[in-house]
Amino acid sequence: MNASRKLLALAGLLAVAHGAFLVDALAQQRWPRSEARGASAPPPKQVPMLAVVGLREQRITVYDRTGAQMLESPVSSGSTGYETPPGVFSIVQKNVEHHSNLYDDASMPFMQRLTWTGIALHAGELPGYAASHGCVRLPYNFADRLFGLTSVGMRVVVAREAIAPVAIDEPEMFRRDPAVVAAVEAETRRVQLASTRPDGAAADADNFAAHLEARVPPLAAAATAAAARSREMRALASRAKSAVVPAERALRQAESALGKLEADLAAAEKVLAGSAPQKRLDAAQKVKDEAPGRIEAARVARDKARDELKAKQDAARAAEDKADEAAYAHTQAMEVAEKAKLDTSPVSVFISRKTQRLYVRKAFHPIWEAPVLIRDADKPIGTFVLTAHEPAAGTRDLRWSAVSLYRNPTEIEPAQPPPKAAKGKRAAPIETPVTDVAAVKRALARLDIPRDMAARISRIVLPGSSLIISDEPPHLETGKDTDFVVIMSGEPQGGIAIRERAKPERSDDDDDNYYWGGGNNRRNKPYGGGGGGGFFWFN
Repeated sequence: MNASRKLLALAGLLAVAHGAFLVDALAQQRWPRSEARGASAPPPKQVPMLAVVGLREQRITVYDRTGAQMLESPVSSGSTGYETPPGVFSIVQKNVEHHSNLYDDASMPFMQRLTWTGIALHAGELPGYAASHGCVRLPYNFADRLFGLTSVGMRVVVAREAIAPVAIDEPEMFRRDPAVVAAVEAETRRVQLASTRPDGAAADADNFAAHLEARVPPLAAAATAAAARSREMRALASRAKSAVVPAERALRQAESALGKLEADLAAAEKVLAGSAPQKRLDAAQKVKDEAPGRIEAARVARDKARDELKAKQDAARAAEDKADEAAYAHTQAMEVAEKAKLDTSPVSVFISRKTQRLYVRKAFHPIWEAPVLIRDADKPIGTFVLTAHEPAAGTRDLRWSAVSLYRNPTEIEPAQPPPKAAKGKRAAPIETPVTDVAAVKRALARLDIPRDMAARISRIVLPGSSLIISDEPPHLETGKDTDFVVIMSGEPQGGIAIRERAKPERSDDDDDNYYWGGGNNRRNKPYGGGGGGGFFWFN
């Protein structure tokens, strides 16, 4: 295959639209409930983007892509000895009717897996207190509804005590590069989809995510067309190759016929040179007289068969080259389509005070990691999850929220028991505390992110992207087919510790690598092992 044909100018840009979201006087108030939005305009379709499980309150609260609270429900988490560990997770697998491979094939309807070692959200009995083997049980109807709304990758925060997100300024490292935005929008116009989205609706020229999404369908269609052409060219190559076989057989037959005539002539001349009965001499003379014409005709037939074979072979080689080119074009088109789809996936950034490193994952793939400077690295920084939400109407700027794992992020108070209701009465509802925005700002101020690293990150931030800051390192559960998993080391971890010790076999619908850095795949190493920084970069 011609090498120049392989140097295809197929490149896609990863980019993002977001800007500063100024926090007003209500910054330390919780995000508004969805139903509280203005009645003048219909609310956007609700898509869950973050769920917070409060273990003390035994409650889950779900927030949508605008940052507003959309769902709430009681839960039942892990009982004593099987505690659901506080930490940062994401949904890594969904199964409508799952059965436990640890506990007597127990039914786990609407299972949404948080770890490959058995922590999940699923429908189950709620006795009014923590009673599971480590999972978070949900009411059946709620689990059904939530299952239909969520996507793999949605962030789930399990906190010791319920806490609500707070609106914050956009993190400095995520400020977009206008040149990158312009480049991606130009690329979108190049594929002639700047004005339409996959659903046929007009695309918002100011919504950069729409530009990225608009590029996926035509590139996917191009990959499908390239696959069809590759199959067609491969079939033609197969037929051309098949045509060579009879041509080879015809040449062998022509060469064999010529060889026989030449052998007959040699035998006749030998007879004529010796003494033999007259009848045999006459027969030999006849063969000799007819041989020149017959041999010449056989040579012509042989040469024709040889030429036909060469033509068939040349045609087969040309068809094979075209098939190779079509296969290469298919591979390239698939890569571009997959990259365009990846461009629309949220990015996760994790900064660990424990390891003094910054890690980046996208669509469950590790992209890269690097050392990072955290000021006063010997002092706690807390654990926060910052989430990028959809831009406000008519703007390109992403809105951001932050949720802390603790009410006092760097001065963790002892856990408080849940409130008890008077006999015959329900406990009074507790107002969920809001994450301290000042603590978030202090944590961000302690991060010293190099400009080039920040620019790298800002190119791939879209709604749903997140920044996790923590005193903890990435947990060993972080690995193949997961986002970052962070477990609070000072909390009971019965539900996950038991599974780590047992190292259970994965069920058929699970992935091969259930325990990153251990279990069935010991070739993988945790972050920070082997020198780090060796991950590939989508760019």
